Amino acid sequence: MAPKLLTLLMCGALASPTPYDSRIQEEVRTVYAVVVHVDSKIDDLSSSDLKKYLKLDRRHWPDKSSVALFQRPVGSPLQKFLFEEVYGMTERQLRRHFVSLMNKGSINAIPTVVSKKSIVCRLVAKKNGGIGVIVAEDIPDTVKVLKIDGKEHTDKDYPLVSVTKKED
Repeated sequence: MAPKLLTLLMCGALASPTPYDSRIQEEVRTVYAVVVHVDSKIDDLSSSDLKKYLKLDRRHWPDKSSVALFQRPVGSPLQKFLFEEVYGMTERQLRRHFVSLMNKGSINAIPTVVSKKSIVCRLVAKKNGGIGVIVAEDIPDTVKVLKIDGKEHTDKDYPLVSVTKKED
């Protein structure tokens, strides 16, 4: 072996990173699904319409049933994603928005906050007009998953995907 190459190998300059190398960070891909009542006539929403329903700017479905929004807690990775990528506002701004809608008489209460995905699905399944956003894993057949912008949640280019760096 040439002396220069041997020196580089001994110094680790040509060594490939090991799984324990701090320079390597895996990406974690989290897909979020929009779920509605199983009897909903809606199959697909545009990103723009999704934002209107989740902000309750649109409070009725095309069949005239009232939108019943079930949210996950503020601070959850899901809510953080929604604030950044869907709502385009902070938690405080959204809360003010909901309070403003209440003061105008447009809604009766702030949307229900639910601690678990299973409870979101259970409530959406019971409430005609129900809608929620959940992590797209083990989705029960008691709810219907909507396409967003014509994309299934299993499609590569589905828009509701969070990519983060995996922490050690």
